[in-house]
Amino acid sequence: MLSYELLLVYLVAIITLIATPGPVVALVIKNALQNPQNNFKVAFFTICGTNLGSLLLISISIAVILGTTRISSFAISLLSLLGSCFIFYLGFSSLFALFKASKATNMEQSNNFTNQTKLTPRKCFIQGLFLSLSNPKDILFFIAFFPQFMGITDSMALSIILLAFLWILLDFGLLLALSYFAQKAKLERFQRLITLFSDLVLCGIGIMGIIYGISHLML
Repeated sequence: MLSYELLLVYLVAIITLIATPGPVVALVIKNALQNPQNNFKVAFFTICGTNLGSLLLISISIAVILGTTRISSFAISLLSLLGSCFIFYLGFSSLFALFKASKATNMEQSNNFTNQTKLTPRKCFIQGLFLSLSNPKDILFFIAFFPQFMGITDSMALSIILLAFLWILLDFGLLLALSYFAQKAKLERFQRLITLFSDLVLCGIGIMGIIYGISHLML
């Protein structure tokens, strides 16, 4: 028996959570706009990486909910600190590359730089995967979030499978739709500004995460 009321609430909740601007949305749009000639493939592989990361975190969360796995708060805090360092590195390295590009004095230098920094599907996939895994505190979020909707069916196993499947399906679909909208809205002309904003967001989130992680580990 499927609870359609609970299903509707769950769908609205995850659509709101996924569509809210954050580091994953920023990375997907930034990568797509940086490669206008191959934007769909770049966005697709970035999203595949983020979804695999989400699936791994969800799997760990489900294992904790079912009591088959335990994770210490210290381990999560330490992994969160390392993840924040990665987020900062991702934003800072892109900012540095943007700075080098602005220093190019002629078209040939710009073209050479573009070729050197061209995003490959493999690189986009790895970026998306590690960005998604960079905040293991999402495990705690899923642990707190999923039990609220376990009554979506009469079977706990079926409910878990359905909740996880809908999350991944909507996560993939919404991110792909956002990247498609960014391309169709012809935001390429604002590519430098969007890239700069996205990189600053990543750096800011990374710095805040590092400060929080260090302070939490020192308690």
